[in-house]
Amino acid sequence: MKKLTSITFAIFLLLSFMGMKIIAQKPKPGDILGIWFNEEKTSKLQVYQVGTKFFARIVWLKDPLDKTTG
Repeated sequence: MKKLTSITFAIFLLLSFMGMKIIAQKPKPGDILGIWFNEEKTSKLQVYQVGTKFFARIVWLKDPLDKTTG
């Protein structure tokens, strides 16, 4: 009985790990493209790609650096 329980548990673990591998998504380089908030939500960054390199630029600030021109 103990051997059957061990075999059943081993099969369960094996199937669980296989299932996690199938379900897990592999990120693609293009997944980061777009406009993102920073952690504090005080600015937005646009991530874009030129060739094989990725760049980011600030497209919005909650508190502008120059208050007269925004």
